[in-house]
Amino acid sequence: MSTSESNTHPAVDLVIVIDTSASMEDEAVGLSQAAEAAIEAARASCPSDLHVEWFGCEGTWRNNDDAGDRKRRRLVQETG
Repeated sequence: MSTSESNTHPAVDLVIVIDTSASMEDEAVGLSQAAEAAIEAARASCPSDLHVEWFGCEGTWRNNDDAGDRKRRRLVQETG
């Protein structure tokens, strides 16, 4: 894509977070494939300067503690 073409499309950042814990092992591959298919469909039907970041998270947080959410939010903010 040329510089002039990239300037005409909006910049879109997409962050995908997938649970990679052992209990999700069977589902993780299917979720990854479905997400990839959705990304390709979006690229085909919604022209944009799309940047995709994939993250895996593992673990549980007692009492619905949002520590994992805070960590992911900080990571996304730091990577810009």
